[in-house]
Amino acid sequence: MIDGVRLLLPRQKGMDLAGKLRDYRRLDTHTGSGKLGALKVSHNLDGLTIYGSLPKYLNGENVTPLVRAGVKAAIEKLENELAVDLSQAIVSMVEVGKTFILKHPPGEYLRLFGDHPRYRKCVTTKAGTVETVLYDLPKSSYQFQGYDKTKEMRAKRKAMPELFVGCKVLRLEWRCRRRRGLQGRFGRDITCHELFEYETYYKLKACFWAAYKAVEKLGREVFVDKTKPLTPSLLQRLMAEAHRQHHNDNYNDYLGAYIDYGLLTKKNVERIRAENRRRGRDYSMSDKNPLIEELDSFVEMAAVRGA
Repeated sequence: MIDGVRLLLPRQKGMDLAGKLRDYRRLDTHTGSGKLGALKVSHNLDGLTIYGSLPKYLNGENVTPLVRAGVKAAIEKLENELAVDLSQAIVSMVEVGKTFILKHPPGEYLRLFGDHPRYRKCVTTKAGTVETVLYDLPKSSYQFQGYDKTKEMRAKRKAMPELFVGCKVLRLEWRCRRRRGLQGRFGRDITCHELFEYETYYKLKACFWAAYKAVEKLGREVFVDKTKPLTPSLLQRLMAEAHRQHHNDNYNDYLGAYIDYGLLTKKNVERIRAENRRRGRDYSMSDKNPLIEELDSFVEMAAVRGA
C-alpha cells in the first residue's frame, strides 16, 4: 500500500549520478537533478534526495497497489540502478494508499464523508458530482484524501490498467508529508529499508486505517423508536439529524453563514461539531449507510488483513 516517498541520504564519496539519470541538469559543481523512471533524483552538498511513486517506478502505474514484497522489489531496483546503498536513507515523506473497485460511482461514497475531528475538509466537485475530498491543515504533517481515480487518470490522459478498465474506482490515501510527522508516530526517524519490514509497514497501514475511521460517515437512515413516546422536541431533533445526514452540504452552508456573520462563537461552533460527532456515533438513532458498510469492509480488509 506504500506509494509516494521522499528519501534523504547523506552524500557519499564517489557518488556519480550524471550518467544514471534522464534529463540530468547540473546547476553547479555539487548540485544537479534528473529523473529515474517515475522518480525525481537531486543532489547537493547535503546529500541525495529521491522523490516520487514507488509503484509507478516499479510497474509504470500507481493504480495497482504495491504490497510489502513490491516495496522491497522497488527499493532494490532503485539501489541497483543508482549503485547506492539506501539502507541508511531517511524517509521524510510517505504516502499509504489503496485503490478500490466499488459497486457505485466514487462520488456517491465521497459525498457521505463528513467532518474530521482535527482537520479541515475541502471538497472538489464538478457538475454536481464530488470528485475529491481532502482533510488537511496548513501546518499539519498529515493529510487524508479520497478521489475518483478514473477521472484523475483521464485528466492526465493516462490509461487505466486492464484490471480497472470500465470499473468504478475510488482511491484513498493517507500522507505524512514531513519528517517530524514520522518522528512523532515512530518516536524516531525511519529508514528506507524499514518500509518493507513487517513492523513498520503494518504500522503505516494502521495510520491509514485510523485516518479513515476518524472521518465521520454520513447518509445514515434516522429511525424512530416506536416503543417510546414521541415528543415534539424529539421529533425536531430526529428531523434535524436526518437533514444533516442526507443534506450535509446544505447543513454546512447554513453553519458557515452564521460563522461568517459572527453569530456563532468559536466555543459554540466546537460544541455543535462535538454534538454532531456524538450523534454520528449514536447507533441507537441511525443505521450505517449501505455504501459506507461496503467501503468499510474493503478498507478494513486492505488495511488490517491485507498484505
